Amino acid sequence: MLKRGEGVLVLATMLASLGWLASKQIVAQLPATAFIGWRFLLAGGLLLLLPRCRRALQQAKASEIRKGLLLGLLLGAGLLVWVQAIIHSNRIGEGAFIASLSLLLVPPLAWLLFGLRPSRQFWLSAPIALLGLLALMANNGFQFESDQLWFLAAALMLSLHFTCNQRATVALPSLASVALQLIAGGCLGLTVAWYQGQWSLLAVPVSNEIWQWFAVSVGFATAMRYWSQTNAQGRLTPTVAAAIMLLEPIWTLLLSLTVLHEQISPWQLGGCGLILASLLVYLLPQPASTQAVKSSIPAD
Repeated sequence: MLKRGEGVLVLATMLASLGWLASKQIVAQLPATAFIGWRFLLAGGLLLLLPRCRRALQQAKASEIRKGLLLGLLLGAGLLVWVQAIIHSNRIGEGAFIASLSLLLVPPLAWLLFGLRPSRQFWLSAPIALLGLLALMANNGFQFESDQLWFLAAALMLSLHFTCNQRATVALPSLASVALQLIAGGCLGLTVAWYQGQWSLLAVPVSNEIWQWFAVSVGFATAMRYWSQTNAQGRLTPTVAAAIMLLEPIWTLLLSLTVLHEQISPWQLGGCGLILASLLVYLLPQPASTQAVKSSIPAD
């Protein structure tokens, strides 16, 4: 029987997977960069409607606001890469597993940037993850396809955000920090979209169904997802929370197969399984190794 915090976090993973599905539908008709900008700006604005978010930001120091905005810009850069992966991919289920490797990219980045040596669990899990990537590459003669490279790039960018988010030690309450980062990331997306001449979502006529997906993306897959996630994580240990978050790529794969009717080969299924196994090896044996996964904002 799931405890309350565990159940809420499982719900957050379901909402996150819904975000993958909604994004794939939306970018087929709307400019992707503008979509990312408006999605996260509006979702951050919805979180700011919560009284505790507003109070926290009103009482925050200017330095804390500045840290949150800078982290948000880094998050926004990762999301802009992620949405390019969504555009190029016909297999978002597989892509969700590749993006989840951002968790395993945190230790080497922390080693490179801050001199923090990876734990023993990382060295045990990394070869399993590499085998998983090789299995995913098997359908293309063991060469990366363009969408796989985009998802790997997104994983790298988001792991950089994870690493900096941990080291920044922002004193803001989690939900206020998330709201601030979403708004900053959304503003970055809209700035890039404006430079591209595609900042408006109303310039292209689209179906009512797409606007419904957009509302789901903003309200449920982003605002409600992060609200439930931050509330649940405060009640759980980092190990349990990180392990539950691994459900996100599983839900995404199931949605891609049932709703989008994507096909998956035995090699791809085996590769996804190996990636999941590598993340479990990294998380479960030694609680201290989960300190590097403290991030409040995972992918998509």
